[in-house]
Amino acid sequence: MTFSRIAIIISTLALLGCNTDAPEYGEYDSRVSIAYLKSLCRGSSYEITDDLSISGTVVANDHLGEFYKSIVIVDDTGGIEIAIDRTDIYLNVPIHSRITVFCSGLSLGRMGGKIELGAHPTGEFPVDGIAANKFASCFKTEANGENTRPRECDISELTSSDISSYVVLRDVRLTKSDTEAWCQFVDGEYIDTYHTLEDRGGATLPLRVRATCAYAGAATPDGQFDVAGIIDYSGDTYYLRIANYGISEKR
Repeated sequence: MTFSRIAIIISTLALLGCNTDAPEYGEYDSRVSIAYLKSLCRGSSYEITDDLSISGTVVANDHLGEFYKSIVIVDDTGGIEIAIDRTDIYLNVPIHSRITVFCSGLSLGRMGGKIELGAHPTGEFPVDGIAANKFASCFKTEANGENTRPRECDISELTSSDISSYVVLRDVRLTKSDTEAWCQFVDGEYIDTYHTLEDRGGATLPLRVRATCAYAGAATPDGQFDVAGIIDYSGDTYYLRIANYGISEKR
C-alpha cells in the first residue's frame, strides 16, 4: 500500500471520528449483565468509569404514573431501576422495548437497600436523574421488543436478588384497609397509599401505590387476584409496586 493511500485512509478515519452526529459511546463497549453491574456498588455510591453497557427489557415506566422519572429494565440476571430527569419517558422507552444503556460516566447508588443507576450525585441522594439532554447518548432503544412475562414467585421466598425484578404474585388478597380505592383521598387529593397483600399460605407483603397513578381512585379487588409488579426494598422491608396495572381478578 502506497504512502498516499495510507494518508487518505487516515484522513478519512479522522473525519469520521469528528462526526458530530456520531453517538457519544462507541460500538466496542463491554456489555455486562445487570447483576454484574450492580455488584460493582459496594458502598453508598460508585462512579462507572469503564466502557460498560447493559441491555434489557423495559418492564416499568411512567406511562400510567406508577414510576416517577424512572424506568426499570430486566435481563436474565435481574433488574435495575434507572433514574432519569425527565417526564413522559414512556414516549421513548415503551413497555417491552429492548434498551441498551451505556454506563460510562454514570453512577450506581444504594437507595434504601436497593441499587439504582443514574447520574453522578450532587446532593443528598446516592444518584441524580440522568439529564434529559444526555438521553440520546446514554440510551439506545428498539421500539419492538418482546412481551416480557413476569417471573412467578412466592412472598416467603423473596431475597435480595429479587430487588427491582419483575414478578407476579398469584392468588393474593388485600387485608383490611382504610380505603376501598387504590389510594386514599385526603384534603382534596390522592396520597401515596400502602396496602398489605396476603397469599394463601398467610405470608404478607406491603404494596405501595403512588398517588400519581392513573387508577388511584379505582376500586380495589374484593377477593383473590394476581398482581404483577416490581419488588422494591427499603428499611429492611420488601414491598411491591404495581407495574402496568398488572392486576388480574379471579372470577
